[in-house]
Amino acid sequence: GVLISLPTAMAAELEAPVASTTSVWLAPGAPARIMRRLVGEGIRVVSVTTPGPSLQRYNSGGLGLGYQFFVFAAGAAAALAVATTVLTFFLSARRRAFELAVMRALGVAPPVLLRSLVAEQCLVLIPGVILGIVAAVVAALIALPAIPEFGTTVGQPPLQLGLPALPLAVLSVSLLVLLLAAALLAALVAVQELDLARLRMEFR
Repeated sequence: GVLISLPTAMAAELEAPVASTTSVWLAPGAPARIMRRLVGEGIRVVSVTTPGPSLQRYNSGGLGLGYQFFVFAAGAAAALAVATTVLTFFLSARRRAFELAVMRALGVAPPVLLRSLVAEQCLVLIPGVILGIVAAVVAALIALPAIPEFGTTVGQPPLQLGLPALPLAVLSVSLLVLLLAAALLAALVAVQELDLARLRMEFR
Protein backbone atom coordinates (compact mmCIF):
# COMPACT_ATOMS: atom_id res chain seq x y z
CA GLY A 1 0.00 0.00 0.00
CA VAL A 2 0.83 3.69 -0.06
CA LEU A 3 0.92 5.84 3.06
CA ILE A 4 0.05 9.48 2.26
CA SER A 5 -2.34 12.12 3.47
CA LEU A 6 -5.93 11.95 2.27
CA PRO A 7 -5.93 15.47 0.69
CA THR A 8 -2.82 14.56 -1.31
CA ALA A 9 -4.45 11.34 -2.52
CA MET A 10 -7.63 13.13 -3.52
CA ALA A 11 -5.68 15.84 -5.37
CA ALA A 12 -3.86 13.18 -7.39
CA GLU A 13 -7.04 11.46 -8.54
CA LEU A 14 -7.65 11.71 -12.26
CA GLU A 15 -11.20 10.39 -12.00
CA ALA A 16 -13.85 10.33 -9.32
CA PRO A 17 -13.41 7.35 -6.99
CA VAL A 18 -15.86 4.58 -7.83
CA ALA A 19 -17.05 2.08 -5.20
CA SER A 20 -14.32 3.20 -2.82
CA THR A 21 -14.38 2.61 0.91
CA THR A 22 -12.48 4.29 3.72
CA SER A 23 -10.34 2.01 5.84
CA VAL A 24 -8.55 2.58 9.13
CA TRP A 25 -5.46 0.42 9.66
CA LEU A 26 -4.27 -0.15 13.21
CA ALA A 27 -1.27 -1.95 14.64
CA PRO A 28 -1.93 -5.13 16.63
CA GLY A 29 -1.19 -3.35 19.91
CA ALA A 30 -3.22 -0.19 19.18
CA PRO A 31 -4.81 1.26 22.34
CA ALA A 32 -8.56 0.91 22.79
CA ARG A 33 -9.05 4.68 22.99
CA ILE A 34 -8.49 4.90 19.22
CA MET A 35 -11.57 2.80 18.61
CA ARG A 36 -13.55 4.98 21.01
CA ARG A 37 -12.43 8.11 19.21
CA LEU A 38 -13.43 6.61 15.85
CA VAL A 39 -16.88 5.84 17.21
CA GLY A 40 -17.05 9.36 18.62
CA GLU A 41 -16.31 10.73 15.14
CA GLY A 42 -19.29 8.83 13.79
CA ILE A 43 -17.29 6.07 12.11
CA ARG A 44 -19.03 2.71 12.33
CA VAL A 45 -16.93 -0.44 12.22
CA VAL A 46 -18.49 -2.82 9.72
CA SER A 47 -15.69 -5.39 9.45
CA VAL A 48 -12.22 -6.18 10.68
CA THR A 49 -9.58 -7.62 8.34
CA THR A 50 -5.84 -8.27 8.51
CA PRO A 51 -3.27 -7.40 5.81
CA GLY A 52 -2.27 -11.04 5.32
CA PRO A 53 -5.01 -11.99 2.79
CA SER A 54 -4.53 -8.72 0.89
CA LEU A 55 -0.78 -9.24 0.65
CA GLN A 56 -1.30 -12.79 -0.58
CA ARG A 57 -3.78 -11.60 -3.20
CA TYR A 58 -1.47 -8.85 -4.44
CA ASN A 59 1.60 -11.12 -4.50
CA SER A 60 -0.25 -13.71 -6.57
CA GLY A 61 -1.62 -11.10 -8.98
CA GLY A 62 -0.17 -9.90 -12.24
CA LEU A 63 2.01 -7.15 -10.78
CA GLY A 64 3.38 -9.39 -8.04
CA LEU A 65 4.32 -12.06 -10.57
CA GLY A 66 5.80 -9.35 -12.78
CA TYR A 67 8.11 -8.23 -9.98
CA GLN A 68 9.22 -11.84 -9.44
CA PHE A 69 9.88 -12.16 -13.16
CA PHE A 70 12.05 -9.04 -13.03
CA VAL A 71 14.27 -10.74 -10.44
CA PHE A 72 14.47 -13.90 -12.57
CA ALA A 73 15.25 -11.84 -15.67
CA ALA A 74 18.05 -10.00 -13.85
CA GLY A 75 19.64 -13.29 -12.79
CA ALA A 76 19.28 -14.74 -16.27
CA ALA A 77 20.86 -11.62 -17.79
CA ALA A 78 23.82 -11.85 -15.40
CA ALA A 79 24.33 -15.55 -16.20
CA LEU A 80 24.09 -14.81 -19.92
CA ALA A 81 26.67 -12.02 -19.59
CA VAL A 82 29.13 -14.35 -17.84
CA ALA A 83 28.58 -17.14 -20.38
CA THR A 84 28.97 -14.71 -23.28
CA THR A 85 32.22 -13.39 -21.83
CA VAL A 86 33.69 -16.88 -21.50
CA LEU A 87 32.57 -17.93 -24.99
CA THR A 88 33.86 -14.74 -26.61
CA PHE A 89 37.22 -15.10 -24.90
CA PHE A 90 37.62 -18.73 -25.93
CA LEU A 91 36.75 -17.96 -29.54
CA SER A 92 39.17 -15.05 -29.55
CA ALA A 93 41.90 -17.19 -27.99
CA ARG A 94 41.46 -19.88 -30.64
CA ARG A 95 41.77 -17.31 -33.40
CA ARG A 96 44.86 -15.82 -31.76
CA ALA A 97 46.50 -19.14 -30.86
CA PHE A 98 49.24 -18.61 -33.45
CA GLU A 99 49.95 -15.11 -32.16
CA LEU A 100 50.18 -16.34 -28.57
CA ALA A 101 52.40 -19.25 -29.60
CA VAL A 102 54.79 -16.85 -31.37
CA MET A 103 55.00 -14.67 -28.28
CA ARG A 104 55.71 -17.76 -26.18
CA ALA A 105 58.42 -18.91 -28.61
CA LEU A 106 60.05 -15.47 -28.42
CA GLY A 107 60.51 -15.95 -24.69
CA VAL A 108 57.47 -14.29 -23.18
CA ALA A 109 56.78 -16.08 -19.91
CA PRO A 110 53.35 -17.67 -19.36
CA PRO A 111 52.59 -15.41 -16.34
CA VAL A 112 53.20 -12.36 -18.53
CA LEU A 113 50.90 -13.74 -21.21
CA LEU A 114 48.30 -14.46 -18.55
CA ARG A 115 48.45 -10.94 -17.14
CA SER A 116 48.24 -9.40 -20.59
CA LEU A 117 45.18 -11.47 -21.52
CA VAL A 118 43.41 -10.62 -18.25
CA ALA A 119 44.28 -6.92 -18.58
CA GLU A 120 42.94 -6.92 -22.13
CA GLN A 121 39.63 -8.33 -20.92
CA CYS A 122 39.48 -5.89 -18.02
CA LEU A 123 39.75 -2.97 -20.44
CA VAL A 124 36.52 -4.22 -22.00
CA LEU A 125 34.65 -5.65 -19.01
CA ILE A 126 35.09 -2.93 -16.38
CA PRO A 127 33.92 0.02 -18.52
CA GLY A 128 31.10 -2.14 -19.90
CA VAL A 129 29.88 -3.08 -16.41
CA ILE A 130 30.08 0.51 -15.16
CA LEU A 131 28.23 1.92 -18.17
CA GLY A 132 25.63 -0.85 -17.94
CA ILE A 133 24.98 -0.18 -14.25
CA VAL A 134 24.68 3.57 -14.82
CA ALA A 135 22.27 3.02 -17.72
CA ALA A 136 20.20 0.57 -15.64
CA VAL A 137 19.96 2.98 -12.68
CA VAL A 138 18.92 5.87 -14.93
CA ALA A 139 16.33 3.69 -16.67
CA ALA A 140 14.96 2.50 -13.32
CA LEU A 141 14.67 6.05 -12.00
CA ILE A 142 12.70 7.01 -15.11
CA ALA A 143 10.52 3.90 -15.41
CA LEU A 144 9.68 3.02 -11.79
CA PRO A 145 7.43 6.04 -11.12
CA ALA A 146 5.35 5.11 -14.18
CA ILE A 147 4.65 1.54 -13.01
CA PRO A 148 1.09 1.37 -11.61
CA GLU A 149 0.53 -0.36 -8.31
CA PHE A 150 -3.06 -1.34 -9.13
CA GLY A 151 -4.62 -2.28 -12.45
CA THR A 152 -7.36 0.34 -12.35
CA THR A 153 -8.05 3.45 -14.38
CA VAL A 154 -8.60 5.59 -11.30
CA GLY A 155 -5.73 8.00 -10.78
CA GLN A 156 -3.45 7.69 -7.83
CA PRO A 157 -0.27 9.36 -6.56
CA PRO A 158 2.87 8.05 -8.24
CA LEU A 159 4.77 5.53 -6.17
CA GLN A 160 7.94 6.74 -4.54
CA LEU A 161 10.08 3.68 -5.16
CA GLY A 162 13.64 4.32 -4.09
CA LEU A 163 16.42 2.14 -5.42
CA PRO A 164 17.81 -0.26 -2.79
CA ALA A 165 21.40 0.94 -2.54
CA LEU A 166 22.88 -2.04 -0.67
CA PRO A 167 21.38 -4.84 -2.86
CA LEU A 168 22.29 -2.85 -5.96
CA ALA A 169 25.89 -2.46 -4.79
CA VAL A 170 26.13 -6.15 -3.86
CA LEU A 171 24.70 -7.19 -7.23
CA SER A 172 27.07 -4.88 -9.13
CA VAL A 173 30.15 -6.07 -7.27
CA SER A 174 29.10 -9.71 -7.60
CA LEU A 175 28.57 -9.36 -11.34
CA LEU A 176 31.94 -7.67 -11.77
CA VAL A 177 33.69 -10.36 -9.71
CA LEU A 178 32.00 -13.14 -11.72
CA LEU A 179 33.02 -11.56 -15.01
CA LEU A 180 36.61 -11.05 -13.89
CA ALA A 181 36.75 -14.63 -12.58
CA ALA A 182 35.41 -15.89 -15.91
CA ALA A 183 38.04 -13.85 -17.78
CA LEU A 184 40.81 -15.17 -15.50
CA LEU A 185 39.64 -18.77 -15.95
CA ALA A 186 39.49 -18.41 -19.71
CA ALA A 187 42.96 -16.83 -19.77
CA LEU A 188 44.38 -19.67 -17.66
CA VAL A 189 42.94 -22.26 -20.02
CA ALA A 190 44.23 -20.37 -23.07
CA VAL A 191 47.77 -20.13 -21.67
CA GLN A 192 47.85 -23.76 -20.53
CA GLU A 193 46.72 -24.98 -23.95
CA LEU A 194 49.46 -23.13 -25.82
CA ASP A 195 51.22 -25.58 -28.09
CA LEU A 196 54.44 -24.54 -29.85
CA ALA A 197 53.84 -27.36 -32.34
CA ARG A 198 51.19 -25.06 -33.85
CA LEU A 199 54.03 -22.90 -35.20
CA ARG A 200 55.44 -25.82 -37.21
CA MET A 201 51.97 -26.59 -38.52
CA GLU A 202 51.47 -22.98 -39.59
CA PHE A 203 54.82 -22.72 -41.39
CA ARG A 204 54.44 -25.93 -43.36
